[in-house]
Amino acid sequence: SGVAARLAASRKLKFVMRQSADLFNRDPKEAFVFLQEHQLLQSSNDPVEVARYLRRTTGLDKRAVGDLISKPSNVEILKAYFADFKLKGLEIDEALRSVLESFRLPGEAQQISRVMEVFAQVYMRDANQKGTFANEDAVYVLAYSIVMLN
Repeated sequence: SGVAARLAASRKLKFVMRQSADLFNRDPKEAFVFLQEHQLLQSSNDPVEVARYLRRTTGLDKRAVGDLISKPSNVEILKAYFADFKLKGLEIDEALRSVLESFRLPGEAQQISRVMEVFAQVYMRDANQKGTFANEDAVYVLAYSIVMLN
């Protein structure tokens, strides 16, 4: 019957996603190959697809997510990852908290700076309706300072 088939497909998808999360926590590249083999990811080169996987898959190690999105070669994934958040109407501290709950910031200052630069771009575009901040640099300085003080 159709219901049983849908239920079986749903169980299989959950199992495959759980496996992919376990693989991701060990080696993200292996997880992306695995997802492509199971036709759940078209390309690990598509930043939107990768970001969607990172945002919506339960069981991913937050440190591994942070390491992946903060690499210089993954800036497009970082932008797509942040674009997936709903920041409109949030104050900067609320927006920062919302974003930083989803992954662990790496300890290296350059990586934190890169993450805060993208946060500033997204925040200015999506949440600065009141005109509280003059430009991205102002958002960046405040966001970076908040992170460093924390």
